[in-house]
Formats: sequence, structure tokens, C-alpha cells
Amino acid sequence: MFNCTLNLTDSHESNQVVSLAQIDKDIQVRRPYGIEKSRWDAILISYYLSHNYRDAVEELGFRTYLDASNELALLLDVKPGFIKRTRDGFDPFFPNSKVGYYQRPLRPSRQYVFDYFQTVSDDDLSTYINWLVEEYKSNR
Repeated sequence: MFNCTLNLTDSHESNQVVSLAQIDKDIQVRRPYGIEKSRWDAILISYYLSHNYRDAVEELGFRTYLDASNELALLLDVKPGFIKRTRDGFDPFFPNSKVGYYQRPLRPSRQYVFDYFQTVSDDDLSTYINWLVEEYKSNR
């Protein structure tokens, strides 16, 4: 398990330092009723895959996006299509080469994830998602 802190900046507090466990607690406590933790984490990871499209695949240790979605789906016990569709939902909001689902607004759970991670730096997002994936790998 990683042991480090993140610099989380939001509109109310200008430079609050929090641990990975704290950011995980903050995001997990807002998980909508009825969504399993692994499915919620798949949404978080899908956001990261959209936000850092090519770099995310490499940073997570995969050769291709297909490898990443298949392996992550196995780890999280979700279907690979869920990760792909969820990532596609975030794609219109980032400057990547993917068009995604531009025809519809984000679902409320995805909108919350989008809004929350706008307060987190790219480096901290990467650190958090890598930590999250490592947590699943170590509990496998």
C-alpha cells in the first residue's frame, strides 16, 4: 500500500493536504446507494482512463486500452463493456481523440465523480487511481 499525501484543493480550502485513505473515504462515502464498491471504483478508474487516455494505460502497466479494460474488469468484477461505456461518457469533457457520448449529459453518479476530481491535481489523481488499482491487486 502506498503511504503518501495528496494536495487536494477545493473552492473552500486553498491547500489542504490529505492522505490517500482520506480521499478514498471522501469519494467512497458519496457512493450512491445501491452501487457496489467495485462498480463505483470502476467509474472512478473510467474517469481516469478518459482524463489521461494514452498515459493512463501505460501508467497502470498495460500495453493497450483493450488489455487495460479487460484486466481492470477482472480485478473489479465488472464487465469490460462497463468500463468502456463509462469512459466513453467522460470522453466529451477531455481533449483526447475520442468523441465519446457527447449526445447525453453525465448520469448523476458520473457528474459527481467529474466534479469531485476537478478539485484534484493530475498527479494526485494518477497517484490515487494507481493506489486504488494496487489495493485490488493485493486483495486478489
